[in-house]
Amino acid sequence: MSKDKVALIIGAGDYLGSAIARRFAKEGFHAVGTRRRGDLTSFVKEIEESGGKATGKYSDARKEKQVVELVEWVENQIGSIDVFVFNIGGNVMFPI
Repeated sequence: MSKDKVALIIGAGDYLGSAIARRFAKEGFHAVGTRRRGDLTSFVKEIEESGGKATGKYSDARKEKQVVELVEWVENQIGSIDVFVFNIGGNVMFPI
């Protein structure tokens, strides 16, 4: 198991969330970025190529069971979570 500090960033999308993860990685954290869908490979590769540590994991933050399983997975596979960033939002259209 890693002895690195661990930052779990839920909502590590293409913009703000991945920027948060990159910054934590730059500061020496193992950045674990999650998202519901989309490519996590380039996110992890970019951080690793700059000398950081990163892991990408798919999880839907709208589903409590998936978040619980994610936290357990991170703590068992990577290490104790030092920082937890819950960076989710949504653009949901509905009639008024």
